[in-house]
Amino acid sequence: ARMPGTPNVSAAIFGAEVAADNAISDAEAVKALQMPEHMLPKGPAVKKRKVNSEPTLYNFGKPPERHSVWVGYLSKDTTLDQVVKAFSDIGPLMDKELQNRAAILTFNSTEDRDEAICRTGIEINGQMVQVQLHQGPQGMFDGLHQS
Repeated sequence: ARMPGTPNVSAAIFGAEVAADNAISDAEAVKALQMPEHMLPKGPAVKKRKVNSEPTLYNFGKPPERHSVWVGYLSKDTTLDQVVKAFSDIGPLMDKELQNRAAILTFNSTEDRDEAICRTGIEINGQMVQVQLHQGPQGMFDGLHQS
């Protein structure tokens, strides 16, 4: 038991330690306030949502962005399902079609489209295929203006 009138030493010391932990000098505070925002320490990392991963929800009425690839040099008996299966692990397909010995696959992000283009040279149904950017109806720069 503590005698009345004597200071609570442990509380005083503990309080000072807590205050010291939370204190930063005026110079540090001023420096932090003058720093550009991108240089300030970041909070917990927030996972960035893939651009346009749910086009109907986030595009506010505009048609969803289309990022198409041309998959060419398919063998005559290759089916669209075989082509789709070769790219199914990349991301959701918005559209797919087979034309003459080639397929057009449309992804909903540039990242997925670029991943598909990196697979040029893979074999589908025993035939080596080529994958490249598809020039859609908007012409030469379709898909290039989005980043």
